[in-house]
Amino acid sequence: MEMQEIRLFSGNGSAQAIKSPVKLEILNLLEQGACSFDTIVDVTGKAKSTISTHIKDLEEKGILFSHPDPTDLRRRVISKNAIFIGTLTNQETDLEDRLEIPKDIDHLESPDLFRIILMTLRVEALALGINVDPVFTRVGSQIANYVAPWFVQSTLEHMLNTISEFWTKHGLGTVVVKSIDPIIIEISDCIECSQHPVTGKTECHLFMGFLKTLFCQFYQFDVMVTENTCYAAGDNLCTFEITTPSRPNGSTPKVVS
Repeated sequence: MEMQEIRLFSGNGSAQAIKSPVKLEILNLLEQGACSFDTIVDVTGKAKSTISTHIKDLEEKGILFSHPDPTDLRRRVISKNAIFIGTLTNQETDLEDRLEIPKDIDHLESPDLFRIILMTLRVEALALGINVDPVFTRVGSQIANYVAPWFVQSTLEHMLNTISEFWTKHGLGTVVVKSIDPIIIEISDCIECSQHPVTGKTECHLFMGFLKTLFCQFYQFDVMVTENTCYAAGDNLCTFEITTPSRPNGSTPKVVS
């Protein structure tokens, strides 16, 4: 069976399913920022009438909107007006040994229960052909917004120490800061994915959203968070790299001992 993918977007208070390859190509282009109609036509290589029809349909669904170009008010550009929330696919997923449940439930700790709930949500969604990664990323971001006053400290070292101590205290994993510039964080016994079935790719989207929002608030500047290793990818720990604002004179990473 040929694999088919449907992407889900949330806009105007409702979810919209998009399957059309042309519409998805337009949306992928607009992920990079607003574009003019002519740019969309040039990049996609489609006829103007075709692009016009698809854009009109997406506008009616509340996924796109047109507005004056901030750099040239004489022309209009098109932007996304919706949030990507996941995908549906007909691809078969073999997850027979889905989750290791502790056998001694009399001694089940709160972190173990949270791990079971988190893994069950993600793995059962995968088994049904639903990719909820964007939802987990968004949830992680919202959690960071709630707890930022306790985590965002006056210095980077202090904030990293706070994250490490909190993770250890609450059984979320063991955090080790390997480098300050760039910031590299290792997590062993990661609560999000240490018992996740091996999928061959990184899966810590909750923590990715958490870290991105936390460091954006610390720097008051957009940052990029990349997960380089992950239990779900077959690695023996999770590693995250936070790309921070440019530092003067090309300073080298400071290794934390």
